[in-house]
Amino acid sequence: MRTSLSSCLCLLLLTGCATPLTAVRDFANDTRRLSTSFTPMLDHAVQQCEQAFLDRRVYTTDAPLSRFDPAATLAAARSTCQPIAQENAAALALADTLTEYAAQLAALAADGVAQRADDDLDAVAAQAKRFSALPADQVDAVNGLIRFVGHRVLERSQRDAIIEALNHEQAVGALADALARYAERVYRATLNDRLRDQPLLLEQLRQQKAAPIDARLRMLDIQHEIATLQAQQQTIDALHAAVAQLKISLHALRANIDQLSRPELLAELRKLGKEVNTVRKHLATLRR
Repeated sequence: MRTSLSSCLCLLLLTGCATPLTAVRDFANDTRRLSTSFTPMLDHAVQQCEQAFLDRRVYTTDAPLSRFDPAATLAAARSTCQPIAQENAAALALADTLTEYAAQLAALAADGVAQRADDDLDAVAAQAKRFSALPADQVDAVNGLIRFVGHRVLERSQRDAIIEALNHEQAVGALADALARYAERVYRATLNDRLRDQPLLLEQLRQQKAAPIDARLRMLDIQHEIATLQAQQQTIDALHAAVAQLKISLHALRANIDQLSRPELLAELRKLGKEVNTVRKHLATLRR
């Protein structure tokens, strides 16, 4: 009797005891790791913007040293790059929505109950409407995703709850694409700005006569910086690849909800994990 009861409970919760939810949990975990990658990337964009300002102010000014105010220069750098930081706030709020979605999906796969997000849903929805990287015809779908992550799932079978989560495929794809486009526009742009400045900085150092050894050492640092900036550009390429695979994997997961052990599905999910690992590997090299 006990064995029969256990079997029935398993059937109700998992639509068959042989159906593993590991695939859902793995997808959710990789989605979370990808969504949290935007924070260090966009923070680094602000840092690169500020560093570009400081380099130009230090290397191209003709003002005498006695009039150089380091505190005012740092404040000016922060002020100049503040618009990027402000726009980043909206992007990161939406990245948090993707993170919450992944957390919801993981919770559903674990016990069938998703926890309510703590975000101000109206505020996040307003940011989605203003987010320039998100196409206007996708705003409603993303708002539906925002509402989903803001409510606990109750009185529903685990399978149905997971299906409801996966049915937000369009919104998840649109949001991930928008975040990747935004990162392309902001992060790659700041890296390109700094790369364009490096030859100018080198030329300014070549004209230094007072401290040639210090100038040579700084020129070596700049050459290393050029290589670092070029390598960091690969982060964006890796991000685009991971987002593309995220959409493929989500579609495959949704299409195979009753066949979660299919080798083809598991292979697609492994690809996602590999692409996300590549993004995280690039992010680990960020400095400053």
